[in-house]
Parts: sequence; structure tokens; C-alpha cells
Amino acid sequence: MRTISKWLVVFLTAAQGCLPAQLQAKSLATRLLEENRQSLQPEIIQVGNNVYTAKGYDVANISMIVGDDGIIIIDSGRDVARVSEVITQFRHITHKPVKAIILTHSHGDHTGGVALFQQQGENPVVWVHEQFNAEARRFSALKEIYRLRGARQGGFLLPPEKRISNGIAPAFSPQAGGGFNPKQWIAPSYNKLTHPRHILQIAGITLELIKAPGETEDQLAVWLPQQRILFSGDNFYRSFPNLYAIRGAGYRDIAVWAQTLEMLAALQPQYLIPGHTRPVFGTENAVNALRTYAEAITFVLEKSLEGINKGMTPDQLVAYVVLPEDLANSEYLQQYYGSVAWSVRAVFDAYMGWFDGNPINLVPLVPQEEAARMAELAGGEKALQVKAEQALAKNDTRWAAKLAHYLLVLDPANSEAMRLQATALEQLAEQMVTTTGRNYLYTVAQELNQRADKN
Repeated sequence: MRTISKWLVVFLTAAQGCLPAQLQAKSLATRLLEENRQSLQPEIIQVGNNVYTAKGYDVANISMIVGDDGIIIIDSGRDVARVSEVITQFRHITHKPVKAIILTHSHGDHTGGVALFQQQGENPVVWVHEQFNAEARRFSALKEIYRLRGARQGGFLLPPEKRISNGIAPAFSPQAGGGFNPKQWIAPSYNKLTHPRHILQIAGITLELIKAPGETEDQLAVWLPQQRILFSGDNFYRSFPNLYAIRGAGYRDIAVWAQTLEMLAALQPQYLIPGHTRPVFGTENAVNALRTYAEAITFVLEKSLEGINKGMTPDQLVAYVVLPEDLANSEYLQQYYGSVAWSVRAVFDAYMGWFDGNPINLVPLVPQEEAARMAELAGGEKALQVKAEQALAKNDTRWAAKLAHYLLVLDPANSEAMRLQATALEQLAEQMVTTTGRNYLYTVAQELNQRADKN
């Protein structure tokens, strides 16, 4: 990607919609995402003599290590049809049975296909981190809201033309449960990594499992020392990392994540295989990728803390924390999946909690009362709606969306306000390069239009 494009990615992500969608058939954000999509297409990539990575077939990469009398699978994908296609591709390379399955962490896009790979061997051993699935257990009481917000973030309810990619993989809409028949599920018997590092001998292959907390507490890396091949899980991929997931997530400890990246860089890998996107080839490139990632997220953390110490609120911090030029231009840090601004807000919340320091927010007006006061200032609800329409006509889309929000607080059945806010959100989405936010905005706009149709 050209340097100018990279700077524009940063600008568009921060601005989140200063330009009207109707002024051009495709916004610059859309064109950049379409350009990036070309690198996400399905491909079997050979890494070294006996390692293969299936990139772009499913949401997450699925990798295979070919040993003397069997194979080792690193991460298992999610969807039956796509995992089956990967198995077919792998079987063009070898018919050796699966001896082991290693799951770098517990997110469903990495674990859902375990049953299919189990069927490719005779009771293959499954290795995971000892904290495996801790995140899901912690948030088990919030399944409904996670399902809703996860679908919005993923764009699963959008028509194909509204989804370009998910930033680090093609745009898939997974089947419920991945399409597996629960009666055919083989419950894995996990071997759990309880030590910081553990050496295994499987199918004549020497490999090392390494505790690598970062995106999740249960992240582990896989290291092939003889070939200097490193599987990083989701601690690295070719995008600014998702330090905060807008579907809802606990704080992802940035300081620990950066320490993990430095530890992995110290291995001096010759090949770096991420949990998503293409591998990185060459020791210099692989080490640079890991250290650049560590430097960027450390900068976000330290600059955020610096601003907090100055008394800045989250809204002020977002403008204050801007990646330096060399990091902003890095091919590994374009904000296709994670957002610097959202990461900054997560840091504030993690270190300071919900109170931003502004005393009026200790005794805020309830939304209904605030909306009523805004309508009164505007000269009544009808006048407020006119102001919202005027803002939209002037391409002041964020303000139009905010005013429409007040109208809907006052009257949730206001169809005109629904359509007005939906239009504003769609225009904001068109200018956003961070796919999770783009999907979320488009999905809520779609929901508003559907509600308006029913009125």
C-alpha cells in the first residue's frame, strides 16, 4: 500500500465520517478495504519444508505440520464447510493421520472445527492453555448481549454488498454453531499447558508450547526451534490489533501483551505465522513485525497514561494519542480491525474506571430528561427534527446522528427519526476503515430502517 494511503487510513479512522458518502460512489475507506481484501483470499501457503497454512478459507488460519507418521494441526477453524475444504486441500499434500491438535486460544474461529480434525486421526491429543475458555466462562451471564453485539461487529446480518471483509479475513457469515451436528461432536479431552514453556515430541517433530498472554489470557504460541517457525496466535496479525473489541470484552492487558511480543521476538523466528492474514518470511521481517507491534501498543498505553495524568477525559485522550509517523505508516498497523481511539478509551476505563473526572458526570441527567432539555432548547421536538435534517443536509453526520438519537429517546416510535439516524450512520460507516465499527454502524442503520418499515 502507498504511504499516502496509510496516512489516509489513519485520518479516516479518526475522523469517522467528515465526508459525505453521496459525493463519491465509493469512499476512500471503501477503496482501501477493497485493496486490502485481495490479500485475504483463500490460499495454501507453504512455510519451510513441512508446514502449510490455510489462509482465507475460514475466518482464522488453519495450519498443518507434517511429521514422520502423522500431522499436527494448529487451530481448527470454525465452519463445517470451510474446515472441510481445508481438510481436502491438506489431503492433496498428505494422507497421514492427525496426531495432535493445538489451539492457540479459545475463540470460536480457532476452535470450532476440532471435531472434524479429530475424525482425521485416532484420538489425537488436543493441547490448550490451562486458562482455556476463561473468557467465555467469565461472561457466560451476558450471552444475549454478546450475541447481538457480536453479530453487529461481525456484520453477520448485513447483505454481501455492505461487507468488504472483516479486516483480517474474508467476510463470512458463520452458521449457528459452525454448522456442526451436536450429536456428532466429539468432546475433546484437553492436555493443558501448565508451565511457561513445554517441549513436545509428536510424529518426529520437536515443538515447544509457550504461554503467551495478550489478546486473551489463554493465548499460547507454538515454536518449532529447528526450523525457527513461530505460530503467534492472535497476538499478531497484519492490522492494528483489536486491543478493545466493541462487541464487549474485558480489558486486554496491553503491558502484558507487549512483553509477550518482545519475548517472541527474542526467539528470532525465521517465519512468523499469525492467527489471521499472511505469514511473514525472513528473520529480519518477522522480528521487525513483532517489535513494531509491541512498540505501537506500548506507545498507545504510555501516551494514554500520560494524558490521564494531565487530567484528560477519554474524549480528549482520543485526540491526544496519535501514532508517530513511522508506526502509522507500518504495513502491520493499518486500522482495518482494531482502532487506536477505542484502545485509548479502554486504557482509561481499565486504569480509572467509568468516572472521567468531570464533576457533572457524577450527577448526570437521565437520557429522557437530557433529550427533553435539548428539544426545549431547539424550540420543541419538531424544531429539533428540523435541526437534525439540516445537519444531515450539511453533511454534519455525527451531529445529525446525535440529534436523531435525542428524538428517539423522546419517541422511540418516531419513524422519521429512525430513518434520519440510519442515513447518518450509513454515511459514517462508509467513511470508516475499521471494519468492526463499519459493520456495527451499518447493522444498526439496517435495524432502524427495518423498525421504521414496521411502523
